Amino acid sequence: PEMAEGPVRAALAAAERIGDQTVVCQSLSLLGQIHSHRGDLDTELDLIERALTIARQTKNYWREARTQADLAVLHAQRGEFGRAIPLAQTALTYLETTSDRGGVAFAWNLLGRAHGGMGRFDRAFAAFEHCQQVAEEIDLASMSLQIPNMLGWLHHQLGDYVGALALDRAGVEEAECVDAVTPEISALLNVCHDRMEVDGPAVALVDLEKIAKRMASGEYGYHGWRWRLRLLHLQGLCHLRLHDPERVLTLAANGIVLAHRTSARKYIALFHELTGAAMAELGRWEEATDKLSEAVHEADAIECRPIAWQARVRLAQVCRALEDEQRARSLLEEANAIVFSIADEVSDKELRTTFLSFCETWFDDIGSGTLM
Repeated sequence: PEMAEGPVRAALAAAERIGDQTVVCQSLSLLGQIHSHRGDLDTELDLIERALTIARQTKNYWREARTQADLAVLHAQRGEFGRAIPLAQTALTYLETTSDRGGVAFAWNLLGRAHGGMGRFDRAFAAFEHCQQVAEEIDLASMSLQIPNMLGWLHHQLGDYVGALALDRAGVEEAECVDAVTPEISALLNVCHDRMEVDGPAVALVDLEKIAKRMASGEYGYHGWRWRLRLLHLQGLCHLRLHDPERVLTLAANGIVLAHRTSARKYIALFHELTGAAMAELGRWEEATDKLSEAVHEADAIECRPIAWQARVRLAQVCRALEDEQRARSLLEEANAIVFSIADEVSDKELRTTFLSFCETWFDDIGSGTLM
């Protein structure tokens, strides 16, 4: 991406001189992808929105649909799932009328990611199934290789850690067979998250350290900021389980700086939650209240229900420590409502039962009560 910037800017300048709006639009989108690689998502947002405006003005409907898909990717990366869904859906509606089957697979993939981020699991499963069908029809490995990892992520969020681990390991194996670096690192990090639950945090930390060394060598340089965010968060979760809150605070502090720099709002919420949990373990209740309240606020703002209910349960624990039983009760009722709103949309009875059991255990482990 870095080497491409010069030629892309030259193409943009030439297209602007001669008034070739199609090339201008394409160049802006490519520049956006370069800034995305760097983690400069605010600049990317400006570029993609400019490209979308041009596509609409010139009535280039295919380019408009593709640019809407690009914008959906950006919002999903920022954690703004509610914004990503209508863009991806509009892009899909048009692309399905064209011969651009790769674009169709791409749009379905985006819908899966965005619905999964919001905790709409049935819709996410269906979207990834459509993505896989189209990708296999046209032999689009860049999409089909992501599917096991994406499904593993959904199973993990539903508390099916054994099922998630099998899917994520399959994702690693498939990616390694064809040297697909991006699906590989994503699946490897998922495997570590699964192993934290299945084998324990100490085991997961060993694997995370190996990944950290590979990252430091530049092996996973493309979109490296994304993998760094995930690494810091997973390391923090492991140290929290190992009752090392000081280490958690260090990791979370590094993570929140990177999350703000890259406008990654999902991770802003996650690192606030992680910081609050560590402060609670240290008995720094007022600070924990502030951080967990920020996590709840950000999770609600981006409509990320999986974070929203968990942050509320953690905050309820802190409120009880501060003897604010009324607020604790209110937070638990809100968390309970979110959990059941998610569960009501899971049609697979076994997964629904697994999810509710996972939530019950989570409520109980935090010490804030049980599902009502």
